[in-house]
Amino acid sequence: MQARIPKRSSNKPYPKRQGYLLSGLLKCGQCGGNYIAMSARSNVKFGCSARRDKSTCSNRRMISRSVVDNCILHALASHLLTDRYLKPAVSAFRKEVKKLRGKTEKQRPKLEKRLIAIERGRKGLLELLESGVEPRAIRDRLLALDEEERGLLTKLATLPKQEIVDPDTSTPEGIVAERRLEA
Repeated sequence: MQARIPKRSSNKPYPKRQGYLLSGLLKCGQCGGNYIAMSARSNVKFGCSARRDKSTCSNRRMISRSVVDNCILHALASHLLTDRYLKPAVSAFRKEVKKLRGKTEKQRPKLEKRLIAIERGRKGLLELLESGVEPRAIRDRLLALDEEERGLLTKLATLPKQEIVDPDTSTPEGIVAERRLEA
């Protein structure tokens, strides 16, 4: 029977548990010990590690991970969504939007102009074909124009659209004002 059970090789470590953002930061209010996850199910609850492991703390209180997460998110929002932090973020956002608009405004017309030139070149080659020039001589140039056109169309499709969100109509200041109204 023992021969059938495959042995675990010593060089393969056990898979690590997924970390938690607040690991080591949650502390017991009674003894100062770490609060740790007490259950591994979907509804994780935290409790004092000194009580569980050493029985040196009398704190029986446990707190749900969802409660901890909500408290942390609320505290972060109330401290970070203030003018002190939002103004520099909005300023950086506006600079980035301006930079993106500038790049798009410079590149798009050049690409569109080249597409028009390709279409004119294609028409000229077709006129040459109609006038009696050997088709094989024109074929390679038409194929090259088609390939260049596909590349330009791909570049145009990847450029940001001109409709970048206007920072004046959708700003973090609006979010703060909305949160103040909710409170």
